[in-house]
Amino acid sequence: MALLREFHEAMGKLIFAYEGTLERFTGDGLMVFFNDPEPIPQPVEHAVRMALAMREQAAQLGEHWRKLGYDLGLAIGVAQGFATMGAIGFEARLDYAAIGSVTNLAARLGAEANAGEILVNGKTLAPVESLVRVESLGVLELKGFRRRFLRTASLAWRQHDARSSSAKERRQSLNRHPGPRDSSGDLSVSD
Repeated sequence: MALLREFHEAMGKLIFAYEGTLERFTGDGLMVFFNDPEPIPQPVEHAVRMALAMREQAAQLGEHWRKLGYDLGLAIGVAQGFATMGAIGFEARLDYAAIGSVTNLAARLGAEANAGEILVNGKTLAPVESLVRVESLGVLELKGFRRRFLRTASLAWRQHDARSSSAKERRQSLNRHPGPRDSSGDLSVSD
């Protein structure tokens, strides 16, 4: 449990730093979404940046854990799409959640990824393709999806580019529109 706590602590700091919303812990994994409940500019970029930061942080944690005799790795799936957002559960226990095929896709991509890989779907890759170097790893067929996916791994940013504006500046520039939200950059992380 101590390793899991250390992992959750490190990933939790990154989730908040990149303005994600932690939906839930799934044992040694977690589900994060962006652009809800508060919209943010470039949610896909936030999700991919966070995934890369998580991979880097997990590698550092992994070095420490190997010294303790544990060989653990981090696999990440990132998918963009529409989801239904809201409270689920019952009166005594309600959670804020994202439901839809995009969350399933992110989870399936994460499950297919090898340690150190970040698998993304084409809709996720398109808005950030000019910012990242990617490696095609062939075609991927995922349970529950009729279409095939190109297996890609986000390798690195093309340029070292710190997030350019502060969170306060980004919030001030928000264009708030009511209605269905694209939960861009849903993220599934699994160990």
